[in-house]
Amino acid sequence: MDISEETKEETKEEENRENSGKKTGNSGRGVYSKFFMYAVIAALFAFFSGFIFVKNYALKTREYKDKISQFEALKSENDKLQHENELLQQQITYLKTKSGIESVAREKLGLIKPSEVAFVVVNDDKKKAQSQSTVGTDIPKSEKAPSEEAKSPPVNDDQAVSEGWFQKIWNNIFGR
Repeated sequence: MDISEETKEETKEEENRENSGKKTGNSGRGVYSKFFMYAVIAALFAFFSGFIFVKNYALKTREYKDKISQFEALKSENDKLQHENELLQQQITYLKTKSGIESVAREKLGLIKPSEVAFVVVNDDKKKAQSQSTVGTDIPKSEKAPSEEAKSPPVNDDQAVSEGWFQKIWNNIFGR
């Protein structure tokens, strides 16, 4: 063999080695890059799926808690209404009796038995509250201070009836 043939063979072998190395090297890098790309896509999918799941879970949990509180409120209202219904049923049964009818006739209608005598009790506290709420025209002259009698001129009853409360106050302040 010639040297030129040997060198040609050597160069062909080197080229084959380089070509075979390139194929394995490129294909190795391609496998790793594809694997990495799929791993990143899977991780992103898992992250967003988890995010959506957690968000929906939190929303459903909040709705569930709201429904529970609404249920508790309605349950307490129902219990209250049932208790009120029981009281009304008891009142109905009592009012159907003779003593129930008599108590309503006495309290609401003011009826008495023919052999009884009715008395009306006047509460003094109500009278005092009414007299204090008025301006001072209802106070007898003996209870007024002497300076008030000197300021206000005597007014006849016809004029006092026609005047309104505002006019009475005006007259008391400015002495007309």
